[in-house]
Parts: sequence; structure tokens; C-alpha cells
Amino acid sequence: MEGAGHRAILMVGFLLSMTFVIGHAEGQAIDVLERHSLFEIQGLDGAEYKFSMELEKDTTTIVDIICSSCSVQVEINGTTTQGASQIHELSEDSSGLLIIQSNEKQPIIVQVLVNIQHHGHSVRPAPTDEVQHEIMNVCDIQDTCFQSSDQSLRNIQYFNQEVVNLYAGKTFEDLNDYLIFEVQEGMTIEWNWHFLTGDITTSVFFQDETETQILSPMTIKPSHDLSNLGLVHETMYLQTQESGRLILKFQGTNPIDYFAFTFIMYTKMEASTMPSELIHQNSIVGHGQQQIAFDWPSAHALRIQNGAHEFDFDMTYFAGIDIQENQTTIQPFEAVTVFPYPNTTAGKLNLQSLQTFSFHVSIIDYTDATGIRDAQGYLPSANLSSISSEWVLIQINEAYASQLTLSVFDTSDTYLFYIEGWEESIHFIEFKIEGNIGPLVAQIWDIDQSTYETISTHNGVKTSSEIKVGQQVGRGYHILQVRHQNPQNATPTEYGASVPSIHYTITSTYNLIDEGEEPWFPPDDNAKMWGEIVRWFLGFVLIVPALVLAISWKRNKRLTNEILSKKDRLRWLKTQLDVGTSTRSSTRKTLLRSLAAFQSLTWHEGTTSWGTPSIQHTTDGLEIMVWELDQRLSKDGTGIPLLIGLYAKEGTWDLAVIRIEAPEGAAYSIVNCTPKFLFRGEEVFIDTLTKGQLTYLQIDVQGTAKRLEVELNGRLDGQPFAAKIPHCIEMEEE
Repeated sequence: MEGAGHRAILMVGFLLSMTFVIGHAEGQAIDVLERHSLFEIQGLDGAEYKFSMELEKDTTTIVDIICSSCSVQVEINGTTTQGASQIHELSEDSSGLLIIQSNEKQPIIVQVLVNIQHHGHSVRPAPTDEVQHEIMNVCDIQDTCFQSSDQSLRNIQYFNQEVVNLYAGKTFEDLNDYLIFEVQEGMTIEWNWHFLTGDITTSVFFQDETETQILSPMTIKPSHDLSNLGLVHETMYLQTQESGRLILKFQGTNPIDYFAFTFIMYTKMEASTMPSELIHQNSIVGHGQQQIAFDWPSAHALRIQNGAHEFDFDMTYFAGIDIQENQTTIQPFEAVTVFPYPNTTAGKLNLQSLQTFSFHVSIIDYTDATGIRDAQGYLPSANLSSISSEWVLIQINEAYASQLTLSVFDTSDTYLFYIEGWEESIHFIEFKIEGNIGPLVAQIWDIDQSTYETISTHNGVKTSSEIKVGQQVGRGYHILQVRHQNPQNATPTEYGASVPSIHYTITSTYNLIDEGEEPWFPPDDNAKMWGEIVRWFLGFVLIVPALVLAISWKRNKRLTNEILSKKDRLRWLKTQLDVGTSTRSSTRKTLLRSLAAFQSLTWHEGTTSWGTPSIQHTTDGLEIMVWELDQRLSKDGTGIPLLIGLYAKEGTWDLAVIRIEAPEGAAYSIVNCTPKFLFRGEEVFIDTLTKGQLTYLQIDVQGTAKRLEVELNGRLDGQPFAAKIPHCIEMEEE
């Protein structure tokens, strides 16, 4: 049924071709053996070119020459005719000679069609009629069907070779001409016009066994223009959606018009698999509709760099369910990046083009740090040791490159790091973040390894070139996070849009603060055997630690009461040394035991018991007191011993540092600190002071300056703060 028009064929617009064959002849006759010869002569001034032809009866011979200044003559059976374009209807076998005289140096385009015979149908058949089909040129090997010079389907063989399946004939103004071809579902058909003497109106019909579909008619015009080498090479593309037959109708506008064209079929391209080694660039070519399935590694995007023709594609993502994207058109030479949805493991690229698609595909890796996966954006809530394989684990003292891939809404990277050490060991770890750090912040979480709750957290300090974040931690797993400081404004676009990523690097430094307790190793088999024998005996022995604990508690209680009874304990210790009732070593042990006992007293009780401080600083939020001790109470008897007390009344201090300064002369250096705080040069690193915390420490300093000052630096409730005692300790000359 004509006008049904709901399936079968898609038609594209015309594409002008400029393909030709280059040949050269001079001063001798060259046989024109092919039915269709198309070539160029590089004509010389005064040169003559001859071509011989063997012509059959009841055929048509067409000669078409394009040049700026030349003479053309054709001799057939002794009859000579002049003119650049000639048509000869032959009634008997003949010999022909084509002579071209060049009047100047110039290119000359030569097109000769000989022995043209064509008998089309004058009436369009009905869908049920059986008719003789034309033989179509079929391309089954896809890689040989493309002309690489312009990435088109054009498989027409020029270069002075015979053109396969050339259809040529003549039309009459009052008589239609039909050609009929058998086609299969999914074919791409290339229709190339080579020669016209006038405008020809063409129509395309598709028939199955029951109905006829009519496509809109189109008019093809001849072209003689030196800018395109004078070729009438109009190209059309069609695609069939089911099997049947294709009918071409021709109708001229002149009483008689001559034409020549080729008609080539490309079989349907089946689905294929993209190479798995996408780390290298791969070239994909094809035409029509094609599906390409591939494995999609985690945190990798596809980069598609198009060739010379636009095509449509959409992407199917496999992540437990199919997620279908809307169709996308990629323009010539355009490049697009396709990002996977979360948990995607495979993809399928669905391509469609009426001509060819030719593009390069490569992979973009946006994994973080270790190159295995994209770092999680949230904090873990489970046992870190059991889920560590699911997270990005970075090693201390290693350098890593990472990025926030804003195209996939990646605005935070969370890393685990593991500290080796003994029980009760203390470690200082510092990370440095460099790169495009402008919008970034960094933070460390110190994690309790038994409860996996947060003990403390520290924020990084940013300069113009880096972010530093440091923390004292115990052994085990802890957390570092690098994130965008304004994630809402960082991703205003749709998922997968082209947004520049933020690249940064991570480096770390490490120091051991306290080695902790050496681990106990399980006994061997003999020890287990003897342990089984004496376990009841050991049960009785276990009561001994309880007795020791009770004795220790009683001794500490007695020491606390003794401290409260003596209001000037430092003077009393000095007196013990002066009269010789105790040695320097035992007196120092008494002093250090007192440091621990004083933690159980109030600030007022403790400072009263120590005695009058040498210098002090008192504000509403902080008190600092410093006592100068007898030199005999230093660790090795050579340093200058000082006792320092700190009381944080309000707020929380972090990154706290006690600094010993010499306002005149060479700087003092700290040579010992009890309890064990990290010290270097003239500074002792206290780290954190919380509200209501009492801290006593005894340090030994060495130096020759006559005066000594003490100050506390750090951050109070997140803000830089310093507290300096306004008075100096006058040091006695030795």
C-alpha cells in the first residue's frame, strides 16, 4: 500500500564528494577498457593525448571533458565530432578514438562511459509481483569498506579500475524508469551519482510482501565546476530496518536525459566487545547501528575523541540494574568524557550513524592515592581493622597523588593510616597537603582501638602553598580526611558534567614520642604444660598484686597527707639535702613521686604545698607558676632544674608549647623533661590542655644567660594565643 510509511528506510541528506582518479597519457593511444573511466591529465601546452575505445552495438558512449583551454574530438568509424561533452548512440560494433589537445599547462578531467546498456522496468511492480532484481555490490568485510582519507563509507573503486555495479541509462520526459534491488534488515546503502545530462527526479520505495512505503522524491542536478574537478558525485545514504526490496524511480526533465550511478550495500555490523586494555587508546570504526559492550573498572572514565562525522550514542550502565542515559550527539572532532555511575561494573555503548563513526576511546583514571579505588567521602563507623580492605589505606612516609573529581560529586576523600607500635606507645604523625589547596581543608581523627570512638581530632593549618595537619596518636588505625570547604558550591552541575578536578599530593612525617610497653609473647608448648599443672598455685599467687595495690594506695594516701601537712615542700627537700638526711638520688625520686601525687590535689592545695613560686602569671582563664629548684635536683646534677605548673581555668588549648627564653645572651636549651613530653631546643610540646586540667612538669635547662623567661603558646578554642609571665628568673652566676 503506497503511503503506509511506518518502517523500512531512513534517508539522509546529500554529501558532496570530490574523489577522483589521477592518470596521465601523452602522445600515444591508451585503451579505455572499463565501462567507466574517470581520471585527470596534467596537461602540457601543445601536448596531445589519445585514448582508444572498443564500442559495442546497441550501446551508448558518453565522453565528458573539463578543462579551461583545450580541444576535444572523438573519431568513431571515421566520423569525427568536436566538443568537450559528447553522447553517441551506436547501432553497430565500432572502434573509437578520443583525442585531447591541451592549449596550455592545465589539469584536464576526463570521464568516459562506454558500452552502456540498461533495461529498467517502466512500471512499478506490486508487492506480490515476482520481478528480476538488479545485482547489488555487497561489502561484507567491514574494515575494507571505508575510505580512510575522509572517513567515509565510499567504497567506489576509481583509479582506472572498472566500477562494479555501475547503473547507467536514459530517461524520457513522459516515461518512468524503475530499478529493483533485494535488501536485508540493518543494511547501510551508499548511492553515488557520477554523471547527469539534466535534472533527474528520483523517488525511493520500500516493499515487503504486503505493502509499499514511499519516500519523498528528490531532484539531482548536474555539476560542472572546476572547484570540485567537474564531477557529479552526489552521495546519499539509506538504512533499512527490515528485509524486502528497494525500488528506485527515475524521471528526467528533458525529452531525453542520460545518467550513471553506483549503488553499494554494507551489511549490518554486529555487536562487538571493546578491548579490555583501555589504558591505551583504541580506534573504533563502523556504520549504522552498533553496540559495544565492555568491562568498566572502578573510578575510570571513558574519553571519546570523535573523527570527521557526527554520530549519536547513548550509554547503558550495569550496576545491578540498567541505568539508561539519554541519547547524545557528538560533533565532528569533538571530545567528550563519560563518567560511570557508582558501583558500575560494565557498560554498553550504543552507536548510530547514517555514514560512518570513527573515534578513539581511551581511559581516564581518577582513583585516589594507591590507584585502586576512589577514596570514600564519609567517615567509617565500623571496626576499622575489619573494613580496612574497603578503604584507601595509605602508608606513612610515602607520597601519594589524589584528586577531588567534581564531575562525579567527589568533594571529600577519607583515608585510613596504620601506626605500628607497642602497647601504650605514643606517635606524632604530620601530613602535608600540596597542590591546588585553595578550596581544601584537612583533618585527622585519633581513634580508640578498642571502642573505635574518636579520642580527639585536629584541623590542618593552611599557608599559601600547603596544608599541615599533625596529631599525637597511639598504635592502630586512624583517619585522615581531605575535603572541599564548600561542597555545595563546588558541584552546581549535573552528574558527569565537565568540571575541572582538584589535584593534590599527600606526604607525611613521623616521630616516636613514647615507645610504650614491650609486648608479651605467648609461651611454647612446654610452658603451656607446666602452666596447666600449676594454674591453681598461680591462682593463689594472684592475690599478691592486690596486696601490692593496697600497699601502694596506702603509701600514696600517706604521701598526699604528708604533702598537705608541709606547706613549703620544695624548701623542705632542699633542707634534706643540706643536712645530709637524704641523697640527691632519693630526694629527686621523692620529687618525681610528688608530681604524680599532686595531680589528685586541687590547684590551690598543690601550689600552696610546693611553696612560693619564683615567677607566676594569673588571668581569669589560665595560671602558670614556675619554681626554681636546687641544682642538685636535676637529673644529672649539671642542669638548672625548674618546676612548672599549669592550670587551664577556661577553654581548651591545643598545639600548646612551653617556651624557655633568654632575653639577653645565648638561648637556653632543655635537656630533660618529666613526665615524658616531646621537647626540642627551648620548647616543650604539651599538645592539649582541657578546661580544669592541672599539669606539673619538671625540666632541666642549660644556658649561660643571666635571666630566664617562661611563656605558653598555642591555640585557645581554635584561635592563636600566647601567655607570657611578665617577670624573669634571675639566674645566679656559678
